[in-house]
Amino acid sequence: MTLDEAAEDRAQAPRPDVDFRSPGVSPERELAHVVHLMDYQIQLDKARIAEARERAVERGLAVEPEKAPQAIRRWPNLRSRRRMDPHRHARVLLRETSLPIEEIANITELDVYRVAAIKLKLRRDGKSRKFG
Repeated sequence: MTLDEAAEDRAQAPRPDVDFRSPGVSPERELAHVVHLMDYQIQLDKARIAEARERAVERGLAVEPEKAPQAIRRWPNLRSRRRMDPHRHARVLLRETSLPIEEIANITELDVYRVAAIKLKLRRDGKSRKFG
């Protein structure tokens, strides 16, 4: 076909509508057949692996026992085992939060009196009360 003929847009013979599917087979049924074949291939692969493992044992190779899948790690296991120095931690909490002394003592595992002493030592001279 030349460019002029294409530009004139001559009608070409229509393509025949060819249905490549099997007659009388619905798309759902055809998809089910494909999925079944995929499952069948998986079963064949598992059987082939099991047979290869058996032959390896017969040849004298040691087979490792199949490992159970590991459980998902829980949050406490993900935390670092390193701990901040309790006195330093108490100072940081006293400066940066407004937590009560008892709560800071629970977090840092220090005595309440030690936390109170750290708090008093952190006071600036201008803010301290002077009695007398």
